Amino acid sequence: MKNTTEQLKQGLSQLSFMIPTLTTSEQRQEAHQIVIDLLVLAGQLDARAVSTPRSTVAALGSNESMAQEINKVKRRLKLWATRPHQVNTKLLCTFLKLQESPSSSVPLETLASAINDPTKFATNFNQMCVIASNNHGKIFVVNHGNVSLWEPITDDVLTFKDTMLKNGELS
Repeated sequence: MKNTTEQLKQGLSQLSFMIPTLTTSEQRQEAHQIVIDLLVLAGQLDARAVSTPRSTVAALGSNESMAQEINKVKRRLKLWATRPHQVNTKLLCTFLKLQESPSSSVPLETLASAINDPTKFATNFNQMCVIASNNHGKIFVVNHGNVSLWEPITDDVLTFKDTMLKNGELS
């Protein structure tokens, strides 16, 4: 994991120096690719942490905190359905368009590439993958570079998808 962590740190450092100097389309594409690569690395780290039972317990805390997170996600999904231009809504809708079935996953790189703004993607996506008091609501799980829905909220996301289809926001 240390090698992956070092790669992530080095890539972030490289990207931080590139951003102020981006003037050409090629430079923006290069920065976008670096962000994608770093997100894949972060997903690998996340997958390693989740596969460790102690980390899983620490991340979820108690059954009460998991129930609170599920309730938060249910509330957020209802709100996002009324705000189709919100970044979280766009991100989830993009995932749902790319997903072949409710239980299938989407490569992280494919999802990130489908979102045209790498900064907004990284910030919002990461907030949608964790359980924390100030997150956007845990929607996704990343495992070996593949994104899938967090199992406890799959039915709620399918309800969200039906609402978005009825509203013409998801085709």
